[in-house]
Amino acid sequence: MEGIFLERPAPALTRLDAAISRLTALGHTEETEPLASLAARLRDEE
Repeated sequence: MEGIFLERPAPALTRLDAAISRLTALGHTEETEPLASLAARLRDEE
């Protein structure tokens, strides 16, 4: 990871969580896996 995600993890996490929720609601659970992984990595770095 690089760029803004490292500098501002809280807003990035908010957007990732919203995207994950939206995709899940639409039934696109496979597409949420990489996003959930990225969110977990950002939370671990906080």
